[in-house]
Amino acid sequence: PLGSAALTASYDDQGPHIYLSETNGVSYRYYGIAVGKGRQGIKTELERLKLGNLSCREALKIVCKCLIKQRDDTSNKKFEIELAWISDETNKQFVRVPKELAKESEDEAKKEIEQEDEDSDDMES
Repeated sequence: PLGSAALTASYDDQGPHIYLSETNGVSYRYYGIAVGKGRQGIKTELERLKLGNLSCREALKIVCKCLIKQRDDTSNKKFEIELAWISDETNKQFVRVPKELAKESEDEAKKEIEQEDEDSDDMES
């Protein structure tokens, strides 16, 4: 059970690719994948999406939303989302998402979650 998982991202003539190399040495290709604490919930959310049909910009908010939903609200630990991408927009280079775009995506995700919570509260009333 002890070990590590490695994510490898690349971009070639056929487009973007992301691979997960598991502790047993097996590698799988994904459109979106999560590792670490809370990975199963995020993985389930990502599997429901049609990530192959979204632009990187469209996916940013969705990824933020998944991460925020999986956060342990009882934890006092600092919560910070760091985003990076590979796209035509980045000249096919792996780079951090610009801070202002990352903040905008995170803020939009939080608003959507709050709206969903309000809607579910209204339904329960």
